[in-house]
Amino acid sequence: MAHRILYERSQAAFSRVYHLGRRDTNLLSRLLGQDNRILTLLEVLQAVQPGGESSLGIQDIRVEDIIGSESKGDDFSRDFYPRKPWMAGRWTTIHHLMSQGTLDQAISVFELGGRYFVRDGHHRVSVAKAIGRVFITAEVRSIALPYGIEADTDRNMLAVLAGKDHFHSKTGMFHFVRDQEFRVQRRDTWSWLEREICDFNRQYFIRRFGRQPKSMEEQITGWYKNLYRNAMDYIHHNSLAYLFPGYDETDVFVEMIRFWNGFDQPDDLWLGDMYRQFVARHSIKNPLAALIHRGRRFFRQLAQSPEDEFRLFLRVSQIPDLYPEAPLLPHEPGVYRLCYQQLIGRTAQVLQQHLGRAPYIHELTELWYHRYYKPMALFCLTRESPKEQSGLFLRMSRRWFVPVITGTRDIQEILPDQ
Repeated sequence: MAHRILYERSQAAFSRVYHLGRRDTNLLSRLLGQDNRILTLLEVLQAVQPGGESSLGIQDIRVEDIIGSESKGDDFSRDFYPRKPWMAGRWTTIHHLMSQGTLDQAISVFELGGRYFVRDGHHRVSVAKAIGRVFITAEVRSIALPYGIEADTDRNMLAVLAGKDHFHSKTGMFHFVRDQEFRVQRRDTWSWLEREICDFNRQYFIRRFGRQPKSMEEQITGWYKNLYRNAMDYIHHNSLAYLFPGYDETDVFVEMIRFWNGFDQPDDLWLGDMYRQFVARHSIKNPLAALIHRGRRFFRQLAQSPEDEFRLFLRVSQIPDLYPEAPLLPHEPGVYRLCYQQLIGRTAQVLQQHLGRAPYIHELTELWYHRYYKPMALFCLTRESPKEQSGLFLRMSRRWFVPVITGTRDIQEILPDQ
């Protein structure tokens, strides 16, 4: 009796996942231009330039990292739901055995870019996903790829994957920067990134340093450190993706760069001013998305911890690289948020007026650090407790930061004798 009940549950489970698989690949999805059948390894290999093949032996792999099949692209949906009614008998039997824990035969898979494609064991994978298994044992053969494949990659994302492969072949980007730093949903983003690096940024490098970059590595690492990483911090911190439905954060970055390059003299526009103009323009174009963006930004900043504020400030200011011995204030609420605002706000305005052009981040940090932060931090650190130190810095900054950074007062005039 118990055996029959369990078997009926397996039949009901098949009915449920079969319905989901058919629904995900129905006529409506095809009319909308979506191919939601399971991704095949052959399709991926046609979109990328793989390396050699090797054996990794038997190992436990994460079920969620299995995203495709070697060849059975018509039998399952993209979530490994069965699409054929004749699969019911075998699927139900395997569901019954796996639910009982009596089926542990290893499947066979290919690994490519950190994801897996099933060679043998499709029904076991389908059942494992249906019952919520985290790991499954597999015999793994690996095909080399110099970057990772995203977990949500399906047939509809193949053009994006092909763009990523072409981008890497032209720039060698992922030899120097982790590909996880790039979050892309739109197919033309990779081609625009290639143009940004190989054209606009190369010209910028020559204008700034008066020479050609010594290597692609020098150009890329400078671009990543001084522009891309800071812009992505801003996009993430301010939830800008909510202004662009269907975009991921690197897609937003490309839109931002296209906006910036549209100015007659983009070098004269400080990055912070460009951010504000960019957000203002797209908020007007999409008021509903702007409302969601503002709400998301508010709650994200509300939930930001002092440690988060500190890490963001360090990345933007490049303090660890420029001044590794810098005196650091306690990680109390509001301290490093204020430092960030000081740096990209009034300090940027002062330096831009002085230079007659947009300042570089190392120039901003140098002025802010020597004129204001270092002497003020050393003074505040003479207090005993972290709360006293941070409280004094916040109070002194509210009164004296603007006069000191604009040069109307010298910091040594306002600090009491220690």
